[in-house]
Amino acid sequence: MSMSRRSALWHLRRAVCRTCWRPKLWLFPRLTGSSPSTAAREHRLRLRCTECDRMLKELQAAHIVLNKQAETLRKQNDNLKVHQERFINQLEEKKEQVEKLDADLREREREIKGLQQERRQLEEHSRQRDREMEDRGNTIEALRKELSKAEQARKEASIKTQILLGFVYVSTQVTGTGHC
Repeated sequence: MSMSRRSALWHLRRAVCRTCWRPKLWLFPRLTGSSPSTAAREHRLRLRCTECDRMLKELQAAHIVLNKQAETLRKQNDNLKVHQERFINQLEEKKEQVEKLDADLREREREIKGLQQERRQLEEHSRQRDREMEDRGNTIEALRKELSKAEQARKEASIKTQILLGFVYVSTQVTGTGHC
């Protein structure tokens, strides 16, 4: 290779864009030579350049799409985090409510057991009173029968007394003594 060609290639390498890696051919005057290899190289470089431009545009479009997707996913992730935090807070509130309701339920169960025990005691007391009332009723019935018998006996005694007094009265009139 000749010195001027090396120099041109070296300058060509230095003339590559650092952001897109495209050669900066416009910085150098066109190589005009009579050799077909130079024209072919220049043509290949132009083809590569257009291919690189096309790929760059595709990559930029893909980059834009991916950035939009990443931003959308970031927003969705943030929304999901907020939703998750809200859900966790609601879950904790529900858990506290369940614990409170469970404590209330246990307290009511204790109250119910106490009331059931009190009811059993009252039922037992009521049964005992019923037995006492039945016994009293039986006693009262027996006393009524005895009272009825006593009343009957008194009436009979009264009748007998009246009969005897009547007999005594009649006999005193007949005998004339007047004293019994």
